[in-house]
Amino acid sequence: MKKIPYKQIKQALSNLEPENETQPKAPMSNADDFREDFMARARLIVQDTQTAPHKKPVNTWFLASACAAAFFIVAGVRMINSDSTSAYTVIKSLEIVASHSAVLIMEDETKDSTVLWIVDMNTNASNGENI
Repeated sequence: MKKIPYKQIKQALSNLEPENETQPKAPMSNADDFREDFMARARLIVQDTQTAPHKKPVNTWFLASACAAAFFIVAGVRMINSDSTSAYTVIKSLEIVASHSAVLIMEDETKDSTVLWIVDMNTNASNGENI
């Protein structure tokens, strides 16, 4: 694009003849006439039809589906883990082969935990090895 110096622009504008303000202005046209005239003139001017690039809808749907799948996987794993941890903390069967005097099993439901306490368990086996 060629740059025009300010002095040339100023000179070109000063050479224009000012409008004669004594002449009456053309009467305003009604809305329908204005629209017809505007549309006729708009067809003469080349319109820039290039638009900004946009994402394809396939990419958007793929991203949304991947996020939804990740959400459901995380939610499912959390649900499975919350149910299974309580099953692991319950003692269903217990066999103690060493001699002992008492067994105490305490379950804390608020923390999903179990404490197993064996009182006076003899850790020496008959052959002298520790159990």
